[in-house]
Amino acid sequence: MLTRAAAVCITIVLLLGVAAGAMAQTELFSSAHLFSLPMSTTTRLYGMGGFISCVQDRGFANPAFAGLVEEIDVVGRYSVTGFDNGLDLRGGQFSVTVPLKPGTRGLQLTGFSLSADPGVLALPGAPPAQVDFSETDLAIHYGQRVGNRYLVGVGFSPLFNTSATLTEPIGGTPLMELDASVDKGVRLGFLAELKEGCLLGVVYDRYDEDVTGQFLGMPVDESFSSEVYIAGLSYRLDRRCLAAVEWQDVSTKRGGISYGDAGMRLGMECAVSRGVALRSGYNDGAWSFGAGFSNDAWSVQYAYVNDLNADAVGPFFGDSETHQFELTHRW
Repeated sequence: MLTRAAAVCITIVLLLGVAAGAMAQTELFSSAHLFSLPMSTTTRLYGMGGFISCVQDRGFANPAFAGLVEEIDVVGRYSVTGFDNGLDLRGGQFSVTVPLKPGTRGLQLTGFSLSADPGVLALPGAPPAQVDFSETDLAIHYGQRVGNRYLVGVGFSPLFNTSATLTEPIGGTPLMELDASVDKGVRLGFLAELKEGCLLGVVYDRYDEDVTGQFLGMPVDESFSSEVYIAGLSYRLDRRCLAAVEWQDVSTKRGGISYGDAGMRLGMECAVSRGVALRSGYNDGAWSFGAGFSNDAWSVQYAYVNDLNADAVGPFFGDSETHQFELTHRW
């Protein structure tokens, strides 16, 4: 479920030479996950810091939230991340959530597309290369209540395609062409309603990926196994303000090599008038802000993130700014 762009970026680093070192591999791996579907969350939650596990919203990332669905939600989301080196990532996401038994069982179907305006990848000890990649994905989430206070969920991606290319920037000579596919994988979710206004959430991802293609005319066939642990707690301070904290750990194995990254998220949302809310958050070094309006049928949201995962992508792509927009309708 956490997939695609991550394996591609890892392979880029490994195949272009270990000159970047193990730390660079870890940083690129972590940054790729933050921009791919499995680490994407709602625009409202991006404004709070990018929460995955513990804050209920329309168009959730934790499959256990499907057990709380009471109405049909349709969510459209568009995101743009621009880097100093010219690379622009554009992500479109569309979700439909349907209650099977309102407040007890539900489904969410999500389609995702990520494209890039090519930028320059500058690895230490290697000449610059123009990088470009794309991703399409389909995810299915099912959630169910298993008691008065507990919910569980499961998610998987039956369809996806990711491609990445590296070209020599002057002559346009292809240096690398890669495609990534998931061999098997699953996302598991858990929620506990500790008391009114307080949610504990846990998400676990495990997946195996195959990356094939060519590098400098030589065939490539690599396998990766990855695990992600996310745990968070949200608490409603009063009827106007919500606060949350979340911890995430990501690890990947390739052969006998294992590497990973971990970080914290902190965030708050406060209603400032009827239907209008302001948000701010922190995501492992990145600050975010957001605002939105919602009523019983419609929701319009905006989020801004400055230098998302800057420690990982800064040395390669430069600073970044992310803008995300979302429109939701409920029946």
